[in-house]
Amino acid sequence: VEQKQPMDEATKELNEVLNDYIIFFHFDQIDPILEPSDILIRVANVLKTHPAMRVYVTGHTCSIGTTVYNADLSLRRARSVAARLHALGVPREQMEIRSVGAEEPFKTDGPHSMTKDRRVEITPIH
Repeated sequence: VEQKQPMDEATKELNEVLNDYIIFFHFDQIDPILEPSDILIRVANVLKTHPAMRVYVTGHTCSIGTTVYNADLSLRRARSVAARLHALGVPREQMEIRSVGAEEPFKTDGPHSMTKDRRVEITPIH
């Protein structure tokens, strides 16, 4: 029970950082659009403060392109973000890179936007 409390706190901190921000990408690009510019610094700080926390770094694409191409592009996006987090001091062992291509469109209550499908999500591994 004592271990669960720090992980709950770590998850809460990570969710607070990421709640209003998603890491998006321009079409066919692997360099993230960082708005705010310090979003990865803030994520890295949470992960470094909670070294037992592990996260998925999941790459996504829009539906333009082949399934194979999108799987590769989403993997390259996830690796790009993970490399930036690693450069900020997050151990590679804390991150699990995943690629889902266009299989998980961005969920919204409004009209669908392919630009929001081009993203990387960072979520805690429970």
